[in-house]
Amino acid sequence: MDDEESSGYELVVAFTDESPSYAHGFEAGKIHERLTRINVGEGSAASFVTLIHPENAEVLRRIAESKGWKAEIKPSEEAPTDWYIAEFTKTGPSLDRPNPHGLRVVD
Repeated sequence: MDDEESSGYELVVAFTDESPSYAHGFEAGKIHERLTRINVGEGSAASFVTLIHPENAEVLRRIAESKGWKAEIKPSEEAPTDWYIAEFTKTGPSLDRPNPHGLRVVD
């Protein structure tokens, strides 16, 4: 029995680019999208927990802060132990400022 079968985890999608930086970017992008997509009304709260690669911890803290979320990230004590567990909690408004002029190209 291989490690995937014994742990209960298995590969869902194989990336054609198998570099760690591609996987880390994909993971950060998916979490960024989720932090952006969740719309919290006044008096409401939102939070979620997910496993992340340890290499993404600082980037995800920065993304969370810019979107008005708090990120509590620590090593996972359960399988898989080589990952981190991240809890994201909405704490305030996004710091993003929309560009009223749209995309502009400057020569």
